[in-house]
Amino acid sequence: MNGNKRKGSRKHKEPYKSPSMDIYRIKHPVEIKKKFLLDGMLLGLKEYLQENGWEVVTVLDLGKQSADDADVRKYAKENGLTLITQDKKSADIAKRNGVNCIVISFGDIYEIVRSKIYSQSP
Repeated sequence: MNGNKRKGSRKHKEPYKSPSMDIYRIKHPVEIKKKFLLDGMLLGLKEYLQENGWEVVTVLDLGKQSADDADVRKYAKENGLTLITQDKKSADIAKRNGVNCIVISFGDIYEIVRSKIYSQSP
């Protein structure tokens, strides 16, 4: 038996073991067709989302990096885009106005970092 597996434990994928882009290519059982708009705080996610086949545009791509949140929300709604942001207040307003929105909080990022730290501990 493999020394890394405990008897009775289930296999599960640990997505943050390597900085390689291959770990972010996740096969989804159901294909979901969505287009995303990344706000200025999350521009770095574009590459990872595109590598997984998602259509992504950023506020920078649109020349809206200096636009206020209302303009960004309006653009997302008018173009059927799901807004991805770290701004919870803007996300709450977006949701109230019928804009699909995903919030990536610092808490979410912290959990990923914490997971990586503990996975590297002896």
